[in-house]
Amino acid sequence: MADIQQATQLANMQIPEGWAAYQAQQSVEQDQFFQSGVIQAVPSIASAFTGGGKLVNITMFKPLEDVAPQNIDDTKDITLNTIGTQLAQARLYGFLQAWSATDLSGELSGTDPLGNIGTSV
Repeated sequence: MADIQQATQLANMQIPEGWAAYQAQQSVEQDQFFQSGVIQAVPSIASAFTGGGKLVNITMFKPLEDVAPQNIDDTKDITLNTIGTQLAQARLYGFLQAWSATDLSGELSGTDPLGNIGTSV
């Protein structure tokens, strides 16, 4: 039987401050979207990150370790691999825009101003 002491334990996990789903840290080597060249740096956005802002903690699973597979052997138990976790911080940043209209303006004009904006954004 496998040694359960080698299994991923609660002590190996990052306990999130706010309960959200764990994220998986994807390795860049296998990310086809990244490799395609679609992603590129945007200097105006990158410069905005140099200022202050609110930081958020993100709990994530580390990529699996590249270990050799184990051979089937009836004389010994398999070795369990642990699942690594880590805590990363990110700056909370975004762009916002808003429009408004009153119900009365829609009723008197005979059209839906916010519906029109919603189809053009």
